[in-house]
Parts: sequence; C-alpha cells; structure tokens
Amino acid sequence: MKHVNIGVITQSQLLISGISSLFSNIKEFSVTVTDFDSYCEFQKKCDIKPSVLIVEPMLMSHEYISEIKDLTDGRCRLVAICYSAIPGCITEMYDASVSIYDSIDTIRNTVMQLLQSERVDDETKAISKREKEVVKCIVKGLSNKEIAANMNVSVNTVMTHRRNIASKLQIHSTAGLTIYAIVSKLVSIEDISSYSQP
Repeated sequence: MKHVNIGVITQSQLLISGISSLFSNIKEFSVTVTDFDSYCEFQKKCDIKPSVLIVEPMLMSHEYISEIKDLTDGRCRLVAICYSAIPGCITEMYDASVSIYDSIDTIRNTVMQLLQSERVDDETKAISKREKEVVKCIVKGLSNKEIAANMNVSVNTVMTHRRNIASKLQIHSTAGLTIYAIVSKLVSIEDISSYSQP
C-alpha cells in the first residue's frame, strides 16, 4: 500500500479535523494529514512534500502557488477549499477545487482522482526519455527499422528499449502501449487518429 501525505494550509482546526477524518479509512493508500497554519510554516517544513495540498485560497497569493510547485518539483497537486464563491481567475490556478458544502464523497473523490493522476505521473517517469520516444513511435505504427532510423540508433537498440519498456510497464501489446501513452499524456487521442489516416 502506497503512503501519501496530504497537506492542509488553513487556520481552522475544524477543517483540519474534518479532512483528517475524511481520509482515515482510504483502502488504496495509507494517508497522513499534515497541517500548516500559513504558507510560511509550509515553507519552513519543505522536507514534507505532500502529494496533495488542500488550501484556503484567501491564505495564498499567486506567487505562493508558483513557489509551492517549485518546492515540490511540480509533483504536488493543489486543491482550493472554498467557503463561498471564488472567482475563476483564482480557482484556475489550482488543480481542483472543492467546497465545504460538498458531500464527503465528492471531496474524497476529487482528491483520490488527483492521487491517481500522480500514480500515472510516477509510472510515466519510470521509463526514460528515450523509451518515451520509442513508445510514441510504436503508437504511430512505425516498425523497429523505422524507429531506429528516426532516432538514429541501431535496430538492436530499439529492440532493447522495447524489452525495457515491456519489463518496466508490464505492457506487452501495441494496444496496451497506446492506452498507456494516452493516459500518461505522451500522445493525445487526436494524434492517434491522425496517425491512422493516410
């Protein structure tokens, strides 16, 4: 079971208790909730790198959001927790937003989707940059010889990359790699349809 840390930037003890309770019984992950009463406190404890950071937007500036992305190497997903209507220009800076009036399931599902997308990101990073290029070429329908010519490597190198990809991802078909490439955002569905057209 993967351990994840959910951070909360709020001054409300009630909100912290509620969020801790909300994620105490998740089956897919072992969850620790860490609370910070301000961005400055979060910054001081930069060794804690939460997977998801739930934030009161009124406690954050645009600069703070950019700094959080830098401090966490862009891996932290930000969720705005709103008490009232918030302008779109503020909520669009976050990966998701929830309201204190949302149901428990809605809040939990929103955060779980972000954690699942983090898992996809981790899997994408498991293969090297060159292996990602090979996956893109495979999805385009290129043969090993064509991939080798495109990448200026030998056919044996391409075959080694393909073996490594299959071993790392446990995907052994072109269809499976195509789904993987779409889900991990290596290619878009539009790209796939354009590859198949003459």
